[in-house]
Amino acid sequence: MAPKIQHKRSAVKGKAPQPTDLDYGEIAVNYEATDPALYIKDSASAIRKIGAQPDASTTVKGIIQLATAAEVLAGTDALKAVTPKEAKDHYLAKNIALLAALP
Repeated sequence: MAPKIQHKRSAVKGKAPQPTDLDYGEIAVNYEATDPALYIKDSASAIRKIGAQPDASTTVKGIIQLATAAEVLAGTDALKAVTPKEAKDHYLAKNIALLAALP
């Protein structure tokens, strides 16, 4: 029977290893049900989290989807982000249209 390999692991939510806990390239596992993740120590001695990122919010860094130009114009989606360029383009287009409508 092959030997069982056990990586360093934790079931404590959000617990990540410290750089002194791992060798370079070594993997650690957090198997807590609501926030599982893998960690690795990189060549700069930093611990990197590998795994799903949460949805971004005003207080949490995470994953976010960008709005299309049509979605910016509609202005109805509260879950997508707008880039500064898209906001500027929308603002300029709206003001040009308003100025063109003046007598």
